[in-house]
Amino acid sequence: FVPAMAIEGALAAGFGVMIRAITADIGDELRLEGGREQIGLLYSLTAATSKLAGAFSIALTFNLLALFGYDPRGGAANTPEQLLVLDLAFIIGPIAFVMLAGACFIGYKLDAKTHAEIRRQLDERDGVSVNYDEAAVLEGLTAEPGQATVDRR
Repeated sequence: FVPAMAIEGALAAGFGVMIRAITADIGDELRLEGGREQIGLLYSLTAATSKLAGAFSIALTFNLLALFGYDPRGGAANTPEQLLVLDLAFIIGPIAFVMLAGACFIGYKLDAKTHAEIRRQLDERDGVSVNYDEAAVLEGLTAEPGQATVDRR
């Protein structure tokens, strides 16, 4: 089970990174359209909704288990049916809600090409000329030096 659990852990950690990256991309889009930096507000809303979702999942799971008579106290004598409900709650619940979250992205239009154009327009508007050298990105992974140049006009 070690490889499966390693993959599962990587995927679970990837959700937080993905949510923050999407939030940053949306922040760039809003800054281009509205002219105001609102990334702090977006990150606070993202953090708040993540915390609310965690609280909701706990309340929903425990209420569902109580509905089926599961006793969470240590040493409680739960029936096999109640233990099955516990298993199903921890298997079906996350799968269903991840699928629901994925469905929220149906029709999502901000892709890599669109975001690159947004970044180009922001850099142009802000008077920044950025030349990202691929070697600079790889510098932390290799012993070869690289450089990125940023010129402010």
